[in-house]
Amino acid sequence: IFTPTLPNFIIIEQEIKQNADYQGFVNGEKLILHEYTREIPKIKTTNYIVPILLQKKWKNEGAVDVLYHANGFVTESSRSNFFIINEKDEILTPEENVLHGITRKKIIEIIKQKNLKLEIRNITLEETLQAKEAFITSSTKGVLPIVQLDKYMISNGKVGQLTKVLMEDFIEMQSDYIKSQTKIKK
Repeated sequence: IFTPTLPNFIIIEQEIKQNADYQGFVNGEKLILHEYTREIPKIKTTNYIVPILLQKKWKNEGAVDVLYHANGFVTESSRSNFFIINEKDEILTPEENVLHGITRKKIIEIIKQKNLKLEIRNITLEETLQAKEAFITSSTKGVLPIVQLDKYMISNGKVGQLTKVLMEDFIEMQSDYIKSQTKIKK
């Protein structure tokens, strides 16, 4: 954990935990809530000052990241897209003020292929706190279940069944892609 005081070029090395040995995939993870909207949210920028400043807080609270919200709506994590599943088994992901990530796009494709209910729209903080399941997606995390937001438990602190299915389908999609690339190189 660090606090930059002068302009710096910072490289953070972090182990990619995207396998069955990482307990976060088995037990789920926690996010802390923070009211904030990234500047120019539809593009990937390298301005990570807010999450750098929040990193100590989320680690002290046993969380893996932060979930941004503003004006009563959730948006995204500092480096991930966010999804919830409500009591009707509808999968929701925010539409505005988010980076439309590649992993998000792939999960949306999986959801559509499985003919699951999907809504891409603004999601209120209230409905997020009442979600049946939640997860984040990113290139380094894949599909990571979220079972707690601040003091609020999601799915009684357990990884939800639909989230597990999407995790497995995403891993299978990755595996199929790697196999196809290996065949092309031969």
